[in-house]
Amino acid sequence: MSDLMFRIAHGPDSDGAFRELVETYSGPLTGAAYRKLRDWQAAEDVSQGVLLRAFTHAASYRDQNLEAWLFRICRNAVIDIVRKRSNDPLSHRSNPTEDYDPLGSVRVESRNPLDVMADQESLDEIDAAREFVPDDQIATLDLFNEGWS
Repeated sequence: MSDLMFRIAHGPDSDGAFRELVETYSGPLTGAAYRKLRDWQAAEDVSQGVLLRAFTHAASYRDQNLEAWLFRICRNAVIDIVRKRSNDPLSHRSNPTEDYDPLGSVRVESRNPLDVMADQESLDEIDAAREFVPDDQIATLDLFNEGWS
């Protein structure tokens, strides 16, 4: 069992261990969620949910790569949100009384459209290749995609 997760589950200073978990992983988890959701508030909610789940399930945590486990939880939470959004066309609105504007979320790119398309194709290829990456290496791939080297 990860020392940090053991301290959260069984240690006398579980609050301090949880604080360490939050300080270490909240930024990378938020960044990974934001990359897919393009919504900071939703990404922060996902990150907090992942960390809360890690805290509440610390006792049942199996001895595995902690980072990979956290990013797997994050990925699954993001997938759930994307599925919910795709089933509810109005779920993106923060205020239900605001006028529906289907083009309101479209950003104007000042970059060359071919560069934007190439970047998106690269991201699509990376996402497609993820299913062939072992679970213990997914977190490394996510961090690399977020600009961490």
